[in-house]
Amino acid sequence: MSVDLFTPQEQGSPFDAIRQVRADGSEYWSARDLMPLLGYDRWENFDISIGRAQAACINAGFIPTDHFRDVTKKVMTRGVAPVNAADFELTRYGAYMLALECDGRKPEVATAKTYFAVQTRRAETMAQFQIPQTYAEALRLAANQAEAIEALEAKTEALEGPAQAWDDLASPGADLCFSDAAKTLARAGVDTGQNRLFTWMDRHGWIYRQDGIWHAYQSAVKAGWLVQKIGPAYMHGNQRHHAVQVRITTRGMERLLKLMAPETVTP
Repeated sequence: MSVDLFTPQEQGSPFDAIRQVRADGSEYWSARDLMPLLGYDRWENFDISIGRAQAACINAGFIPTDHFRDVTKKVMTRGVAPVNAADFELTRYGAYMLALECDGRKPEVATAKTYFAVQTRRAETMAQFQIPQTYAEALRLAANQAEAIEALEAKTEALEGPAQAWDDLASPGADLCFSDAAKTLARAGVDTGQNRLFTWMDRHGWIYRQDGIWHAYQSAVKAGWLVQKIGPAYMHGNQRHHAVQVRITTRGMERLLKLMAPETVTP
């Protein structure tokens, strides 16, 4: 039998209103339902925050799929029947992580941070709750609960900055050169460098080398992971050439972190 951790006042919260409970008693929040409550109106922008939250989850030592369950949801569109769209079922912890990685300038995000921080802390402390039988047990229980709260507060502070390495990616239109991308990945816990990043992407079919110049495969460009930019023309001997630079997009960085974080990249 599950215990409802929410007070009557908190049950009036819009975040509690969209909370769903499975047959086994486990709760979750739909990312699509959370999106407007966090001040977002476009899934493309909100999906970037979800990627950042998953990255922060990895950095905190958790498995993202335990807290971000990949599902589909029927979404209404103008003038046509409902269509299947990407969605995530989030645990309370996953929803809290997502709130931490959303745009902090939005007042809705500040409200969500407070709500999920309080509920996460309450869940962790109540999970350890027991009825003391003696005065000594009561003192030990109080000390244990105080330590648990301190540990959670320390964890919360640690989670405020796990995506610091992704600050350069805040804009959906941002992209990075390989040097900056390698540094960003390294700060996020991936053991790599610029040359090893080239090697990894070559091995996994993102880029190829032609006439001494790296080019992006069309499949990687189409997936939104890479962009290939053409620079100004220059003369080499009697031939006219254009500088080519492959850069990694926000979506590409999120994909790289997901694929590379579990492994050590080697040349």
